[in-house]
Amino acid sequence: MLETRLLTLSNGLPLAIVDMVHQISHQPVVTKDTIRDVYHEAGVHYRDWTNVILFIYWIAVLFRFVALGTRSYESYFLAGFGVTLLMILRNVASMLR
Repeated sequence: MLETRLLTLSNGLPLAIVDMVHQISHQPVVTKDTIRDVYHEAGVHYRDWTNVILFIYWIAVLFRFVALGTRSYESYFLAGFGVTLLMILRNVASMLR
């Protein structure tokens, strides 16, 4: 159970394994609860939404050109607003990294 937990949470990083073993070494007795309390940030998996945001961005840009070609200025304005919102979202996401 300990080996599985360490390998799962370490995500293949040796330093993460050393940190978690160091957490356990301070306990007088290693129990199942102690093993369950071990935690490391290396094992957290995040989803990458970059491709989805870029796809929606390019759809909005395409929609702007279609709206301009059909002389639908309301749609052109809404598509421009959507492109602006997606660019702001991209900039805020890059600042939060």
